[in-house]
Amino acid sequence: MKLSIDRLEAGRELDALVAQNVMGWKNVHREDIGRGGKRDQYRGTKPDKLGRWRSADVRHYSTYSADAYLIPARMKELGLWERYVKELSKMTQAKGLPFDWATPDQCCRAALKVVKNPR
Repeated sequence: MKLSIDRLEAGRELDALVAQNVMGWKNVHREDIGRGGKRDQYRGTKPDKLGRWRSADVRHYSTYSADAYLIPARMKELGLWERYVKELSKMTQAKGLPFDWATPDQCCRAALKVVKNPR
């Protein structure tokens, strides 16, 4: 059973969804690393600057703020900036914060909601 975007915890599953749906990665899959698969890693293929597809590890969009800063730039590229800011404002105002202070997982959830709900 798939969880809703709001119920997913910040972590690798949310990172994989962002990479695939927002950042445009292909073939995102889970790889078990370590003894008994204690540490899981997601990999996929992403386009480089010349348009070639390169294999890479999925970034930690939902837990590391430096990686989460890539999301607003991508939303501007897709032309979804206004809807993204509106969705992010809803999430942060519920907690009494300005949208600039959003946590990385809130940025991920807002981007996924905007991309998955075309209007």
